[in-house]
Amino acid sequence: MEEVKQMNQEQNVQVCSYIRRDGTQCPEARFDNSVFCFWHDPQVDKSGKDVKEKLEGKVKRDANCEGYKLEKAELHEVWLTETNFNDAVFRRANLTRSHMFGISLCGADLFKTHLASANLRHANLTRANLIGTILEGAKLANIEWGHKGIVLQEIEADQAHKSGDHQTAKTHYKDAEEVYIALKTHFDGIGQSKMVGLFFYREMIVHRKQLPLFSSPRFFSKLADISCGYGEKVLNILLFSLGVIFFYAFVFGFLGTNSSSGIIKFSLSKGIWGNYETYINVLYMSSITYTTCGYGDITPVTLTGKMCAGSEAFIGAFLMALFVIAVYKTLMDR
Repeated sequence: MEEVKQMNQEQNVQVCSYIRRDGTQCPEARFDNSVFCFWHDPQVDKSGKDVKEKLEGKVKRDANCEGYKLEKAELHEVWLTETNFNDAVFRRANLTRSHMFGISLCGADLFKTHLASANLRHANLTRANLIGTILEGAKLANIEWGHKGIVLQEIEADQAHKSGDHQTAKTHYKDAEEVYIALKTHFDGIGQSKMVGLFFYREMIVHRKQLPLFSSPRFFSKLADISCGYGEKVLNILLFSLGVIFFYAFVFGFLGTNSSSGIIKFSLSKGIWGNYETYINVLYMSSITYTTCGYGDITPVTLTGKMCAGSEAFIGAFLMALFVIAVYKTLMDR
């Protein structure tokens, strides 16, 4: 690359003005009257039949094709394996059945790009624009999606929201939801339940962010996220279940419960050890109520206590069923 740049300078050839992420300048000669080379000039038509052959030859000589403008390019079955195409533009390009193993498309624009039956195993799609991207039959194993699988549109929406531009944020959230639904549908079709769960979760997050801030739907959506991760997070369900059991144990301790040995209730006269023993007993009652065992050896006393027991049993039955489903989905791909 440095040799090409030096040769261009010796021949007084002006090089492309494109600056890469690492601060280096593209060493290619400028194209006609443009300040960019053939590949970086967005005004040059790349839809010709010879572009595919030229690009494959370029890739063989130099694996750094960062920022290439390849809008509407006809690249059916092209070989672009393990090449840097970060920030490249493939808008509406035809990349069907292309060989893109290990390709880096970080920040690339893949708007309505045809990637049907393309091999994208081990590709990097962090912050790539995937609006309208056609992925039917594409191989998407071991993809690098970026932090928590968050797509570009959600990142842009969060930035717009923080800056106070709520209308732009809402538009980007809708776009992000569209991308997540498309990815979820794709992985569901090939039976990768783990990825289905990931993008379903992100879909629910961006859907919630579109709801009015202090509305009841947004509140219950947030509660569903905290309690069970929308049915996708086993750890959330376990921790929330423990929180419910411990919380209701305190409630039963203050309201009092009935047992064969008398009323079990917190009292200042019992001291620390006595109240600790009381809490162990009401914790036991809370546990069997949550799991709907209901042995009957300890029962609520007041009407309020009975209502609390009923609500805990309802919550427990729901979360235990959700826990079984979440564990099953986690193990489905194994």
